[in-house]
Amino acid sequence: MSLSQDPAYSALKNYFVCGFKDITHENYSGMSGRHTTFGNAVNTTNGAGPRNLQLFMLSSDGTVLHCLPGYWNSRDLVYEMVFAAQLDEVYKDRSLGARDKAEKFRSMQLAHAAHHPKQMSNRSHMQGFDQQYEAKNRLNETDTIRDVNAVKAALKTDSHIPGNAFKTTDVLLHERMASRPFVHYSRFD
Repeated sequence: MSLSQDPAYSALKNYFVCGFKDITHENYSGMSGRHTTFGNAVNTTNGAGPRNLQLFMLSSDGTVLHCLPGYWNSRDLVYEMVFAAQLDEVYKDRSLGARDKAEKFRSMQLAHAAHHPKQMSNRSHMQGFDQQYEAKNRLNETDTIRDVNAVKAALKTDSHIPGNAFKTTDVLLHERMASRPFVHYSRFD
């Protein structure tokens, strides 16, 4: 993904105010090296590098509308930016109370994930080392596994864990966001 190429560049330039926060020395930061703001990006799977980069889309008052973990294909990024704009409309809707806005946020997140284009879902798989870590260290507590029995069977026979035993990163992001409706950036986890 490269933010300096269309369609992402035009969408960012025309509809968003952009900034960054360097998380290099934060305890949650990944260990894969430094990623500078002017460095080149490579085309990778959606969600790769979630501890190195998070792309936040905020309302004008700093409320998190959307957060994409890791790097994203530019077409998929724009698709999610359009969705963030739809969430912003809900957030600004004065006819809805806080409870109604939160419920609409949740339902929109889950519905959006269910309607992602197939190509986007195909680009949204966890990296193998992340799958291995989740399977071996967090099997009974992780939300990343779609088919626990397939993972257990592979671990028991010490064979390859099938990739489709895991949820795709595009689905994971929306499931996780659904539980965080309209949280201010300063309180966002």
